[in-house]
Amino acid sequence: MPQMSTDPLPLSGVRVLEYAQYVAGPFAGLLLADLGADVVKVEPPHGDAWRHYEPFAPGESRYFYALNRNKRSVVLNLKAEVDRRASGDLIREADVVLHNVPEPRATEFELDRESVRTINPNAVWCCVSALGSDGPDAGVTAFDLVAQALSGLLFANAHSADPVPQRAGGIAM
Repeated sequence: MPQMSTDPLPLSGVRVLEYAQYVAGPFAGLLLADLGADVVKVEPPHGDAWRHYEPFAPGESRYFYALNRNKRSVVLNLKAEVDRRASGDLIREADVVLHNVPEPRATEFELDRESVRTINPNAVWCCVSALGSDGPDAGVTAFDLVAQALSGLLFANAHSADPVPQRAGGIAM
């Protein structure tokens, strides 16, 4: 049987704050955690949305656990000033701030590029968005299914006998 390496993982010692729900943002955080980063998932008071999708117990679902292994979690209500200050304290100590919060909410929650840079000029800022961070559709909020429809992928997966095009792939990103 091969031995497990005791070498540190590539991102050991890197602290990531993840302000993300659903799939694309948490998946990015998951990859960083799997590479050894200390990922702290910041959840709203009701918890990540995937905690409540087909739960096997209150706040527990296989979708949530599949996307959030190797992470720690903290609850902050970013609508409250006291919790936005606590978030700022976390950002001050972070190496990476990752979010998938749409504008203008990102600005309201002080997760936009300028706010993060003001709090911690050394942090890497990463925003996962459906249709890019600039351009005519940058402000459009969407999931994987919308991207499939806009790109034509839904049509490419269609069969002439289908009453409507079928979705390609697994859970929505």
